Amino acid sequence: MQINLDDKAGIFITLIEESPMPIALYTGENMVIEVANKAMLKAWGRDASVIGKELALALPELKDQPFLDILEQVRSTGMPYEAKEDKAVLLNDDVLQTFYFDFTYKPLLDQEGKVWGILNNATDVTELVNAKFKVEQSEALFRQMIYDAPVAIGILRGRDLVVEDANDELLKIWRKSKAVIGLKLLDGLPEIIDQPFPELLLQVYDSGVAHYGYETKARLEHNGVESDCYFNFVYDPIFGQNGEVTRIMVVANEITLQVVSKMEAAKSEERFRNFMYDVPMATAYYETEDIVISLANDEMLRFWGKDKSVIGKTVAEAIPELNLQPSVEILKAVYQTGVTYHADQEEFQVVIDGKEEKRWFSFTYKPIKDSNGQVYAIIQAAMDVTKLVRLQQQKDEFLGIASHELKPR
Repeated sequence: MQINLDDKAGIFITLIEESPMPIALYTGENMVIEVANKAMLKAWGRDASVIGKELALALPELKDQPFLDILEQVRSTGMPYEAKEDKAVLLNDDVLQTFYFDFTYKPLLDQEGKVWGILNNATDVTELVNAKFKVEQSEALFRQMIYDAPVAIGILRGRDLVVEDANDELLKIWRKSKAVIGLKLLDGLPEIIDQPFPELLLQVYDSGVAHYGYETKARLEHNGVESDCYFNFVYDPIFGQNGEVTRIMVVANEITLQVVSKMEAAKSEERFRNFMYDVPMATAYYETEDIVISLANDEMLRFWGKDKSVIGKTVAEAIPELNLQPSVEILKAVYQTGVTYHADQEEFQVVIDGKEEKRWFSFTYKPIKDSNGQVYAIIQAAMDVTKLVRLQQQKDEFLGIASHELKPR
């Protein structure tokens, strides 16, 4: 392109024409298009034939849009107009399409201060706005998922851990109202300042590595009263476009009732075990249909001639000599039927210090049932009546001999 550097007007026109920014000039009451550079014609979806025409006639699709009225207002008031990301529907390739522009309408004044023309500068920001819409739609969908989720979810923003969002489930867990949204976490939940959670959150924010908590205790305040609560939770970092952590997603599930129940069950089990160990009678506790020895006090171990290594084993495995006797099958029958079994002075072959001995026991197998009536364990209480049986046998032998000796001859 040849340019005469002495032709200042020509240089100016060339600069306007070749500018990548859409530029147009409108004159008169009817807004005649005096100038429209290549970029503006491209934005309009028109060619140079529109130059010299009234804007309303050149772009009839503007009829029901605000631009013609705004131009008239600028012409009548002499006040410039500026817009950001403003929507415009234009005919492009014979199809009405939506575009977005940053633009200005700048009034040009003559020597008398009257508006003789309006300069229109514009920047097509359609791609940027559409990208922003997609982000906003994705974020709106993400936030709706948070609100609709059946578990507690919240978003903490920045290193100050500002509560950006929290669904009803999380607010319920925190024992707070929506008033905490927009506050720093420690302002909304001051009771956790001396607890490990703020430090854990900052570690996640700084490292970008998620943190998982299981059956974790938290002390929370509600209506002026603090109480212990238990949670399974995850602090999951959310990364921005630069790969840096910008937010943390909190997902939590309160399990206070389960943990308290487990603790109470553990206490009850401990009391039960202490009772079993302290009771002077030989006692054992079996579980499952395989009859696993879960507990046996010292007296029962002495009866069996075994040590604590039998705990956790099945009766059949731990006391193999009983496999040749009816005990194992009786225990399984009690577990399956739920019917108590009692025996008086029943004979057993047991191994004591490596030697097989004959002994007699009186015992009971009592099934333990759950709330549905299902057997889940068996308690055995037993007494070694060997001495009593042998004494009875000696007595019977003595009476038999005496009776024989006293018979007349």
